[in-house]
Amino acid sequence: MDHRRRDDTVTEVLHTVFDPCSVAAQAPLSVIDLGLIQGWEWEEDGLLRVHMRVTTSGCTMVGNIMRAIETSLAQRCPEISRVEVEVHPEIFWTPEFISAQGKELLARRRRASQDSKAIRPRQWQDRARPADGKAAGV
Repeated sequence: MDHRRRDDTVTEVLHTVFDPCSVAAQAPLSVIDLGLIQGWEWEEDGLLRVHMRVTTSGCTMVGNIMRAIETSLAQRCPEISRVEVEVHPEIFWTPEFISAQGKELLARRRRASQDSKAIRPRQWQDRARPADGKAAGV
C-alpha cells in the first residue's frame, strides 16, 4: 500500500475515535475534528507513532482515548505492526485546533440545543433578585 493510501486509512480510522467528553456533552467530535491529533509517522518495521495533545493537563480520559486509538488502528490497518500514541502535554490544546467540520458540528448542536430549550444568552441576568441580593432558594 502506498504512503498516501496508508495515511488516508489512518485518517479515516481516527475519524471514528471520539472524545468521550464531547460524547457525554451530546456533541461527539472525533479526535481528528477536535484537534487532538498532531500527526503521525511510520517506522520501517510497521510501527505507527501517533502524536497527540490533550485538552487539559488534568484530562482523566487520556488513557481511554489512547487505548481507543491504538485498538482501532491495530484492528483496521493490517499494515501496522503496532501503534504507539505519544501525548505531548507541553503543547496546549486550544479551540483553534478544532477542524472546520468540527466547528460546524458544534454550531449545529448548539443551535439545536438552544432551539429545543428556548435559552436566551445570559438569561440568568434577567431574573429579579430579592432586596438582599441573594438568588431565591440560596
